[in-house]
Amino acid sequence: MFYVKRPARLPYYIFSPQDCIEFLTKAIKGELLEHEWHAFIGMALRGDEELEKLRKSCLFIDEYCVKRTHLLHNRKCLAFDDEAKSQLQELLDEWRHKVSYVA
Repeated sequence: MFYVKRPARLPYYIFSPQDCIEFLTKAIKGELLEHEWHAFIGMALRGDEELEKLRKSCLFIDEYCVKRTHLLHNRKCLAFDDEAKSQLQELLDEWRHKVSYVA
């Protein structure tokens, strides 16, 4: 038996600023799939400080705010409490400003 060391092949995601806006909008409306939320807050982001800041803010919301799941079209989505929605709305406003500023 032998062991061959190969480079790790980790999945990566590419998020544009518009993707961030759609992600946050779906989270506020209760339309964000649970696995999408956990994939985003659990991914390692390198090279994009703004996206990492957003991920950490979402991680904070995940840890300290109340959330529950509900079925939407037979898919498990997240629903956040009012405090979390307020924080998500602030993040959404910030990202909308970034998109309109860049455009």
